[in-house]
Parts: sequence; C-alpha cells; structure tokens
Amino acid sequence: MIAFEYAHPTSLDDAISLLADEWGETEVLAGGTDLITSLKQNITQPRLVVSLKNIEKLNNVVYYKTQDRMRIGALTTLADLMNDEDVIDTFPALVTAAKNIASPQMLNVGTVGGDLLQRPRCWYYRNGFGLFGKNDGKSLVPDGDN
Repeated sequence: MIAFEYAHPTSLDDAISLLADEWGETEVLAGGTDLITSLKQNITQPRLVVSLKNIEKLNNVVYYKTQDRMRIGALTTLADLMNDEDVIDTFPALVTAAKNIASPQMLNVGTVGGDLLQRPRCWYYRNGFGLFGKNDGKSLVPDGDN
C-alpha cells in the first residue's frame, strides 16, 4: 500500500471540496470493507482518502411520506437499511437485496454507498478484458492465473 493523505471532514460541503479534482486520484471511505482491500492489493493508489464517517447527515434513512420518496444516506449500513420500518413497508425489494448481499458481519459494517460504488474484484474486468475475459477472441479463463 502506498502512502496517502487522509481527510475526515465533518460537513458535506467540506467533503465535496476535498473531492474536487485538484488532488487527482481520490477515494471515498465509508464502511471501508471494499476500499481497504483495494488499497492493500494496490488496485487503487489514491493521493487522498476522504472519510465520510463524521458526516452525520449521511447516516440515516428519511422517508418523505407526502412526497412518497426516500433519502438513504451513503453511510447507512445495510443492516440499518433492511431493519428500517419505512424501507420494509415501502421498498421491500431493497430489504430483499440487502439480505442477499453478505454475511451478518458485512451487513453491520458495509454501507449503502460503499456497496453501490464497489469495484469489480475480477482481475480480467479490472484489467480491461471485459466481463467475459477475452483477448483477441480467445477466452482468458482457461489459461488465466486465477
């Protein structure tokens, strides 16, 4: 893992300004289950990691009944999402999706934002060979290193 700057803003405005393009490669840290692995495996090498953990506005589910819409904060854990009464009553498909994501440990740490932004772990996909791992029409899977 290469060295990087770490920022932990407390407001959404501060986070947005830190995510401006002036840093170059920047990563967002929410629950961290995917990003930490990507950093350790050198899949990503950011100059700056911006933690969202101190931005309370991003850690909740708000249901606007009169408008029949919901705002789900990026830091909302998958467990909190699937146990929220408004989500259960209004958007049961989200509950089903969350239940099928991972183990109880991952559900309690993983966030909605992190899950939506997770990078593919497939070596072929990450290296530009596409979903089916082909190069010049030949499948890379039988001869691949994993």
